[in-house]
Amino acid sequence: MTGKRRCLYCMKQMEERLSWHDLISLDNDPVCADCRTLFTLIHSRDCGICGRGKDEQSAPFFQDSCCGDCAAWTQKDIGKALDHNISLYHYDEAMQKWMARWKYRGDPALTVVFQKEWIRTWERSFSSWKVMALPSGSARMQERGFNQAQLLAELLPVSRIKGLEKKDEPKKQSKSTKNQRENLMYQPFYLTNQQKDIFRSEKILLVDDIYTTGTTVRKAASVLRSAGAEQVASLTLARSTGALSRKEEKAQ
Repeated sequence: MTGKRRCLYCMKQMEERLSWHDLISLDNDPVCADCRTLFTLIHSRDCGICGRGKDEQSAPFFQDSCCGDCAAWTQKDIGKALDHNISLYHYDEAMQKWMARWKYRGDPALTVVFQKEWIRTWERSFSSWKVMALPSGSARMQERGFNQAQLLAELLPVSRIKGLEKKDEPKKQSKSTKNQRENLMYQPFYLTNQQKDIFRSEKILLVDDIYTTGTTVRKAASVLRSAGAEQVASLTLARSTGALSRKEEKAQ
């Protein structure tokens, strides 16, 4: 039989041959084939910590299986808090446009676009870990009406743990070295659960939308590690590098 659906992204009508299994299955792709090809999966994860691939720009700074950024992070106490990160897609122009519509223009229905690959990656790498959505500050919640990390966490077929909150960060006044140092030292995350033992000896997976410089997830991880977590890793939808990373970091 022939079925008709609309692509969730471009809204064009999709005409396809459907079996009875297709009609009752949740495996149907919510976007058309043309839209699916816009997004680029990450296949090369050369850095064992952040998952960055080697390219012409980053290769000279790699130290064995660690990129230059993560090598620098390991020299800081906060940098040692994050065990590793896995990102699914490159934060290229297509993903940037999708993020703008999903997160900044407020279209949370688009969350399911990457559900199948998202769950598959979680099952392959983190199915035994406790899942926690990276919390958002109250100002961001009021501005957007939702926490994008929470939406991604809810796609996973597992219960989620809470107990971590985020304060609104002070506005960045300048790009001076002193100001950048103060931003790095500022800790916006804090524990709300008085029973801090719930984190002890646990492997905790932080879920977020983009891995940029890694500062945000490392700050959150350091609080969880101080509460006794055995390991903290992060699962992020996209991996950004370079100028896009710095721009996106300001908007978190």
